[in-house]
Amino acid sequence: MDAVGRGDERLLHRGPDFTAYRVIDVIVDAYFDLLDEIETDIEQIEEEVTTSTDIETLERINDVRRDLLSFRKQVWPAREAIGVLARGDPKQIQPQTEKYFRDVYDHLVQIVDLTETYRDLVSGARDIYLNTVSQSTNEVMKMLTVVATIFIPLTFVVGVYGMNFTDSPYNMPELGWAFGYPAVMIGMVIVVGVLLAHFRQRGYL
Repeated sequence: MDAVGRGDERLLHRGPDFTAYRVIDVIVDAYFDLLDEIETDIEQIEEEVTTSTDIETLERINDVRRDLLSFRKQVWPAREAIGVLARGDPKQIQPQTEKYFRDVYDHLVQIVDLTETYRDLVSGARDIYLNTVSQSTNEVMKMLTVVATIFIPLTFVVGVYGMNFTDSPYNMPELGWAFGYPAVMIGMVIVVGVLLAHFRQRGYL
């Protein structure tokens, strides 16, 4: 590109088709640099998705996906156009210049393949992120279920012994027992201990 900007006579002597090749070749080489940057972003994302559930990680994944989609929309038509030039269909392309366009076409094929590969990697990273979020949510729900299961029998006991009806032969006789309150508390502790042991045995804790 610099040579073209300086008006390099060697380019002009070889014809406008060769000059066009050099311009396109520089642009295609820049595509590789861009893909290298995207690859670095993907590697960082792959390291984050297994441990982080931050929304920023998902935003980075979506940003890279959009970049790849936009890049793909540019590269695919360019590959087809350079393929036409590489075959020498336009009469403006000299036979000795076709091999240079074929080289550029090969580079574009590599770029398209890399783009598709990176899109698959980003899609995989997104799936891993969603699975990590789902697993984290499941762990939270499991813990909430354990806590709720422990407090349900305690709430039932408290509710039953909270019915302080008086002056009836059908009332609970233990309400008048001197050790009624300590006995209920000990019973509740035993219930909690049994449930905790059960959940630990099942691997919930």
